[in-house]
Amino acid sequence: MQIYFSRSYRHLKPDSKERLFLLLGCVLPCVVFFLFFYTKISYLLAVWVKEALTVTIPESSLRIAYAEFLPFFGGVYYVQIPSTMPSFQEITLNLAVTLILLFICFLPSRNSKGGTPLFIYFAIILLTHLIAIIFFMFAQDFYPYSATHYSELYIKQQVGIWLSFLVLSGLIMGILGYGGITGRLIAFWGTMTYSFVFGCVRYLASMFIISKVSSLYMAILFFSLGPLFDFLYLVCFYSIYINAQINRFDQGERRLKWLWL
Repeated sequence: MQIYFSRSYRHLKPDSKERLFLLLGCVLPCVVFFLFFYTKISYLLAVWVKEALTVTIPESSLRIAYAEFLPFFGGVYYVQIPSTMPSFQEITLNLAVTLILLFICFLPSRNSKGGTPLFIYFAIILLTHLIAIIFFMFAQDFYPYSATHYSELYIKQQVGIWLSFLVLSGLIMGILGYGGITGRLIAFWGTMTYSFVFGCVRYLASMFIISKVSSLYMAILFFSLGPLFDFLYLVCFYSIYINAQINRFDQGERRLKWLWL
């Protein structure tokens, strides 16, 4: 009978050549390409969102604008859309629903003293929305941001997120990642593909909600479902990848590849 060591303090020996290939042959070219073409990407995204919004918003109310962004690399394009302020009935309805949901989130759990991570995250979202409701209830006329302001802010932060994810995902898979080069490339491209598709769809959904419903939801869309949510799924994808690698090297002869400190 063979007894394997504890999982604590074990690690795999990385392949330096594969790391160098992934960083210099994949990640670096992607970062350079994105820096020189993100202006064009933002323009294509703005055109797509504008065309999609014409289904529910008059085309005469929609414009594509340009704003400076990163020095030496160019600016970004975004959609100018009309703003819609919430009515008193909408504010009071949101207040009632938010307070009820907050009460449910803060109910003590039967099995534990604290709430689950999911309920804590929902509570953060609801508290953010509650602050926005209180502001619109008492100082709606002083709200300084329009839907166009949010559109410009969104596209700038989304380009920043895509650039950050290219660097972070590349470093994670190139330096911290283990296993074959194919698996790491799949994880890298899978993360970036999801981030790109999710960012585009979220832009369209955000513009529709803010313009057709009201600006009341601007805070919750940015602070709770914005950059914070992006980094949550980045960690999620990395955890899935690492867990798959651990399970792969915990079977058969692959266990012998583990090294212990």
